[in-house]
Amino acid sequence: MTAPYGKQDQRKINLVCQLACQREQRLLVYQGFWPIKDFLKVMLHRNIIREGSRARSKSRL
Repeated sequence: MTAPYGKQDQRKINLVCQLACQREQRLLVYQGFWPIKDFLKVMLHRNIIREGSRARSKSRL
């Protein structure tokens, strides 16, 4: 199960931000890596919703 953004290991979040900036250096202009962190929040939220709907679908069978 996917954990929400707030429960993720912040060291891993920072590592993802650093790796994203290495790959796309134009992200370095954004203070605090906010575009990357916003994207991660949305992605994790969608994964949680998707996992919940899959679990509900399986329980109906």
